[in-house]
Amino acid sequence: MHIEYLENHQINNLDKINKEIFTGLCQESNHRKELIYYCKTHNKLCCSSCLCKIKSNGNGQHHDCDVCEIKEIKEEKKNKLKKILNT
Repeated sequence: MHIEYLENHQINNLDKINKEIFTGLCQESNHRKELIYYCKTHNKLCCSSCLCKIKSNGNGQHHDCDVCEIKEIKEEKKNKLKKILNT
């Protein structure tokens, strides 16, 4: 039964994710800025340099992606989980 709930579940590298979450800083080279955005396209936490329109020095990897603030995605994911659990 729980398999149907996980059909769109993504497996992530927890070592890198945990490092980013616990420091709160982007681990991309030369960024080291606060993670305050979430890229829905790539399911990844981002900083302002990740979203920069100028693509140079490792910046701008997510400038054309579907991005929101972390607090928004938190509510979206929480509501989605509640809906799944209530069905």
